[in-house]
Amino acid sequence: ASAGRLEGIDACDVLLSSGEESVDATQAPRLVAAEANLDKVHFIAPASDDDWGLTLPDDIAELAKMIQHTGARIVIIDPITTHLASGVDSHKDAEIRRAVAPLATLAHALGITIVIVAHLNKSESADLYVRLAGSSGFYNLARSVLLLTKDPEADEDDNAARLLTHGKCNVGPQQPALRLRVVGATIQNA
Repeated sequence: ASAGRLEGIDACDVLLSSGEESVDATQAPRLVAAEANLDKVHFIAPASDDDWGLTLPDDIAELAKMIQHTGARIVIIDPITTHLASGVDSHKDAEIRRAVAPLATLAHALGITIVIVAHLNKSESADLYVRLAGSSGFYNLARSVLLLTKDPEADEDDNAARLLTHGKCNVGPQQPALRLRVVGATIQNA
């Protein structure tokens, strides 16, 4: 989105909050490899070593200010569970709804897209509803759910083959699955 290469989407500012990956060591190099326009990517970084950065639902007002300040049209929160305030039980639907629903209100009010990344649990179930780690509230609140997994039809030793499936869509027709490959890249001075 930051480079404007997605069909039907002009280049736009993106606000990215990751609770697991270093901006300098991981996020920025991956974005460079993907040919992102880093001038349009704004990172929400913890203010100190004992600060976890964006906390939901506590920091909704601050997030709104950051969105307005950067002009971001897309916000990515990765993963959602590391951004939940202490005391929010990620396995309780009502608590997840209270913590995450303000994001939907914010997205609607500002006319933006918020992408929430959630990990899968260890269940063997093929049902995406069952596989999302934590509460079913994550799935239920989402308007659209995409699942990126290893391609089950790829050779067992092919670690680059992925399958992107559209597991849920409340705002339009469900789209067909896409097969893709993760391609490595060497980044200089990263």
